[in-house]
Amino acid sequence: MWFGWGYLWHILADFCTKKGVPLFGPIKTEFIGWSSLRTGSPFEALIFISFLCLTLILGWPLLPVPTRYWLEHYYEFLSRRV
Repeated sequence: MWFGWGYLWHILADFCTKKGVPLFGPIKTEFIGWSSLRTGSPFEALIFISFLCLTLILGWPLLPVPTRYWLEHYYEFLSRRV
């Protein structure tokens, strides 16, 4: 199931780039894209970080308890090192 979700999100993310994705490949090799966003740009990093923060804030209660436990301890470990 997780590989399926990862595959779907990867296609959606590529769809939002300048090059796009070949949605009907290998039948049609035309790339279909939604925006003019270039990968590797600072704007892409801003969108990614914003989406990641929003996902962690809203999705935190949905994470399994062991995952939350290890993420909290990892954060404590990193904060002690700085």
